[in-house]
Amino acid sequence: PYLAMAGHLGQNNDKDIKLSPRPYQCELLQAALEDNCIVCLNTGSGKTFIAVMLIKELQHEIAEMSLDKGGKKTFFLATTVPLVKQQSEVLRRQTSAKIGDYVGEDNVDLWDRAKWYHELQTHQVLVMTPAILAQILRHAYIKIDQINLLIFDECHHATGNHDYVQIMRDFVHKVAVQKRPRIFGMTASVVHGRCKIGQIENKIKALESIMLSRVVTTSYLQDLAKYSTNPAEILTPYDVTDSLSRDQSRYISTVVPSMFDTNKWVQQLPEDVNRTLLDKSVYYSPSDKKVLKEFMKDFNATFQALGGFGLYGMLTMSIMGLEEMVLNDLCLDNARKNLFKLFLDKLYIIREELQKAKQDKWESVKDHSKLDTLLAKLHNAWSGLEDDKSKFCAIIFTEKRCLASALNFILNIVAKYNPAFEFIKSDFVVGHGTRIASSLLYTSMSNKKQNSVVNKFRQQEINVLVATNVLEEGIDIPKCNLIVRFDEIKTFGSYLQAKGRARAKNARYVLLVKKTELADLTSQLRTWAFIESYLQKQWKDRDVATEEDYMADDSLSVLPPYVVASTGAQVTISNSIQLMHWYCSTLPQDQYGSQMPLVTVNPSFRNPGTGPVAMTKKRAKAATALLLCGELHELGQLDENLIPVKYLQSRHRDKDNEWRLVIDDSNSEKIISRPRKLPEVLSQSHPKESQNHYLYALVMSPIPPYKAIDIFSKARFGIILSCELPTVSY
Repeated sequence: PYLAMAGHLGQNNDKDIKLSPRPYQCELLQAALEDNCIVCLNTGSGKTFIAVMLIKELQHEIAEMSLDKGGKKTFFLATTVPLVKQQSEVLRRQTSAKIGDYVGEDNVDLWDRAKWYHELQTHQVLVMTPAILAQILRHAYIKIDQINLLIFDECHHATGNHDYVQIMRDFVHKVAVQKRPRIFGMTASVVHGRCKIGQIENKIKALESIMLSRVVTTSYLQDLAKYSTNPAEILTPYDVTDSLSRDQSRYISTVVPSMFDTNKWVQQLPEDVNRTLLDKSVYYSPSDKKVLKEFMKDFNATFQALGGFGLYGMLTMSIMGLEEMVLNDLCLDNARKNLFKLFLDKLYIIREELQKAKQDKWESVKDHSKLDTLLAKLHNAWSGLEDDKSKFCAIIFTEKRCLASALNFILNIVAKYNPAFEFIKSDFVVGHGTRIASSLLYTSMSNKKQNSVVNKFRQQEINVLVATNVLEEGIDIPKCNLIVRFDEIKTFGSYLQAKGRARAKNARYVLLVKKTELADLTSQLRTWAFIESYLQKQWKDRDVATEEDYMADDSLSVLPPYVVASTGAQVTISNSIQLMHWYCSTLPQDQYGSQMPLVTVNPSFRNPGTGPVAMTKKRAKAATALLLCGELHELGQLDENLIPVKYLQSRHRDKDNEWRLVIDDSNSEKIISRPRKLPEVLSQSHPKESQNHYLYALVMSPIPPYKAIDIFSKARFGIILSCELPTVSY
């Protein structure tokens, strides 16, 4: 029989402590061996262990390490970096296969063919995010028929244009049936987004058709119930209150949104500084003004959700971080320092108003109905553990990163000053967010920080974790006594995934809801309860969707992919813009230029590309970029694996600081090496004090075909030297 660790697979248990798989796991393993399938089981019921058993059962297919000799590989795909790390550790402990794990922060986007060849030759099972597999398939570093098993964790994400969909649509669907890998999907909820009862079957069939799999669950429902979660669901209404006076609330509600117009208050800076700032903001990515607008959005959301004390906490954290940046960040020029100082002045005004209203005191939380209700639920759950209160373990789910940070601030302050809540040891965990959101000081969280916080929670160093949906899926955490949904639940998947975290005996699943919305949420929960029951009981009598059902959708693609015949590498409408950006980033540049793909790249490639008519602007751009990628390859700008040639050249520059010039004479490629040199007249020309200086104005004007892009009329350039330049004769 198959053996597993005692306890949850994700925990760091002794490998010598083993037990037999549960009956429903054996049943579903057999289903996976017979055909492609999507296993739908509740959170915490051991889906990953079924995948482990399947890998072991098929391990003979990956025994041969070399792809050149007909060897194959198994790929285990997970949607987030923490899940990749967690699942790879499970596989290392549970199998004898050679395991490799790969995430974006390893700079795998920049790995060349040789590096990937080494990784594929030395590992049998590769765990990664789906974007990475999609990339190496497109560059033909591996072919789809060289994969024996594809495992999709949290496969309900296979909708729209998700990377899961791209892998299946662009590669698995495109090869003959006998060359396709076996597919194994795992999910707690095949219906993830918003869904009405009448849409359930269509949603399931859509997932089955793209995944070429059948959704299955177990017939051992009573056995499954022993290991699944069934917490008490508690709808907890609260009043909408405000601890501020009407005038104070109106003032802050006016001041905070007024700061969104950064262009208006930037004008308050001195004219010379203002001009510099506005010029520079064009080239920062993301620009400082956009980051400051994100600050304001978060302040506004925090004030609306957590009241005055929540906003005070957010301001406190932001002010500390910005003051530290202005004082100690040597990379900040004067223009940016002035911008941040002006922003700080406005934050001081809001903070002062909150202090006048005594919103800097933790006692004001008592006047905020939602926060007071939350604290009461935490205290009740803790005090209800009469036997061992040290086992108290709670997660509070919020929708926004800023609310997770501010709510954690509130809990720690209340625990510090109110003896009744001194049992609370709180921290927060959020995802990486967008590039702009990651720039915000108070919610910036690296993978290392994420792992550190979650590990503290596992080891009970903290007992309350405030989290965004980053903890809804997959991450192994302790059995919680209390799960609180602080914000509105928007999808069935979020409802079910969070509920699955309440695994402890007599656990509670608390949903906070405005009194005015109680009836609506009650009705919604009845709908979700029906969906949950349907997914458990109706799977046997269903007609399974086919590949033809998926291919019948004629809106899937505007253009077929561009395929390199010699290697099989391809670019599709899904990744064409990404490849264009990569290509443009390899072109010569300076701080005044843009890397956006609006560049003449070759004398024979000067005419703007025109793509087909599409239903949306986004698709039209992608379709046009796809055509241009094909032309770039034909011009020799992309190699046979569709990698920018200039990127490959930059990786092979000589170490003695020489540069290489490639000249394409249409018949052969000539490479000329030249040492990097600085003109002698400039070598000792840096301006120094107590010396005469020479200012040279650089007058430039565009020539065809660049006349349409006239940046020179908006900027003037000059150079200041300590010596005269020699006269240049023409």
